[in-house]
Amino acid sequence: MDRIFSPVGQGCFAIEKFSKKTVVVFDCGTLTRIGNQTRTDFINQRIKEEIHCDEIIRYVFISHLDIDHVNGLAYLLWNYTVNEVVLPLLYDESKELYLGKNALSDSEEFNRLRFLIERPVEFVQEYSRYHHTKTTFVAPVDEFGIEQKWDMSTCYSGKEFHINKWVFVPFNFQYRENTLKLKKNLLDMGVNLDIIKDRSVDILKDSDLVIRIKKAYKRIDNDLNQNAMTVYSGPKEYSHYQTKMLTHGIPIVCGRNTPKKLTRAGCLYTGDYNASTNERWDNLKCSYRPYWDNIGLLQVPHHGSEDCYNDQMGYDDCLLIINAGTKNDYHHPNPSVLYSLYKTNNTVIWVSEEESSAMQFKILRRKSIVAKRI
Repeated sequence: MDRIFSPVGQGCFAIEKFSKKTVVVFDCGTLTRIGNQTRTDFINQRIKEEIHCDEIIRYVFISHLDIDHVNGLAYLLWNYTVNEVVLPLLYDESKELYLGKNALSDSEEFNRLRFLIERPVEFVQEYSRYHHTKTTFVAPVDEFGIEQKWDMSTCYSGKEFHINKWVFVPFNFQYRENTLKLKKNLLDMGVNLDIIKDRSVDILKDSDLVIRIKKAYKRIDNDLNQNAMTVYSGPKEYSHYQTKMLTHGIPIVCGRNTPKKLTRAGCLYTGDYNASTNERWDNLKCSYRPYWDNIGLLQVPHHGSEDCYNDQMGYDDCLLIINAGTKNDYHHPNPSVLYSLYKTNNTVIWVSEEESSAMQFKILRRKSIVAKRI
């Protein structure tokens, strides 16, 4: 199996390629622009470069509905055979918050995102080349079992998706009480989400509203990231893998614990999960308890943001991956995060928009994993 972190800059596009031309995708979006390309054009180009037209995409896992994680989804569905799209199930309040956060994006991009947020099943069918593409929703960790009138295909957090003996395990960390508080906080700051939902209002023409939205979301963005879906990809049970890393290219942090020989083939994709408190970090570890000892690769949440980082991330002897653009307005990855990881003597690789930053791992059952720059 090949695991690839594609260089898309301020976003995420990771893929795993199995035998028989089977592919699994983890997020597909970016905020980075290259030259005269729009950011949607750039992510579409990366998708085209990484996935062959005759390959079949078994699963697409989307961590959350921000543009930098989904603006390549329409292209992916339109140009490839996709069997199943797996999305976090969102409360209505969460949908409104994501609409507000992305409302200042390019109008065409935002309208497509609005379609995905408000009518996800129709979105998948509208853009799907393969008209039998299934849409599956992962219920929040604290809500499954509570009686709800969902009109969609829903599974519980922690359900295993399979390709042979390889498993993919999503957990949707979404907290309704917190979401309701965020919505109230926005209202107190002068941002009424009903205006954003009104299709007749051109938000970008109201400069005062634009300023209020920017200020309001800057204050609550850290809390909004409590709502994210993480995914474990790896063997279900502990298996012996010989691991070899080829260090072509220079990691941004290279400690003495450079994982040249590991025996863990699993990867934890974290999206923008907020792990900043010990309680949230413990919740993550507890959720993945059966698989935790198999994790050899850990994606640092939210592009290396200080607000979502936890010092304990550096103490699990994993190779750490940060997806972030070299020129972004958020100061990702945050220098304090890099310094904290440096003190743990772990190795951190920054996958940016630069071609040379792409990472590929070759995983061979019972034999070896080879990590190399591509």
